[in-house]
Amino acid sequence: MKSVKKLWITSLVLGFILATFMFVLLQPRNNVVEQSVDTEQRASNHTPTDSVLSSKPKTEEPVVEEGLNPGESNEGQGNSELNASDFSIEEGKRAMSIPVNEIQNVSGYIRPGDYVDIVAIIPPIKGEVENAQILMQKIKVLATGNAIQNSTGESVSNNTYQLITLEVLPEEGAALAYASNTGYYTLMLRDKEDKGDSPHIHVTKENLNKGVIPN
Repeated sequence: MKSVKKLWITSLVLGFILATFMFVLLQPRNNVVEQSVDTEQRASNHTPTDSVLSSKPKTEEPVVEEGLNPGESNEGQGNSELNASDFSIEEGKRAMSIPVNEIQNVSGYIRPGDYVDIVAIIPPIKGEVENAQILMQKIKVLATGNAIQNSTGESVSNNTYQLITLEVLPEEGAALAYASNTGYYTLMLRDKEDKGDSPHIHVTKENLNKGVIPN
């Protein structure tokens, strides 16, 4: 009876030892198999986005130069910027800019290279009658706003500007400055072929009431 009991105990111990040995032996292999399966699953679910992105051709972004908006070009801008060397001034004369509105600039039809006459209304001296007079004639227009006459003689401009630059004698510039400061002036656009002078007349309210214009 004791020998049978001893045999059973020995068998259980040996079985436990064998089971432990087999567990330790097979455990690393199971880990390797599980890792291999997990790697294969990840590889099958992986989308090669990097390869796809790298295969797309790279497009160069347009270079926008400083001072320009996207889509704009700097071609032709040399004519829109006014520099002192862009127009020539006759010897003995000066360049002078005066403010103008839509009425004074003949609705914007005055262009660089044109010639104008200047009509002024000056507040009268005490005892005299207010009058309008042709202050200057055949005054050359050097620029309108920031537009000038280019080297080919073509006027580069638009109809919207608030300044006009004229070529005047120093004494004419002084008279125009006084008229601009104390009275009112407007410009009259001359025909390019008109080289004549008009009489230096003064028109008063009395003349207009009588319907008589001095000549």
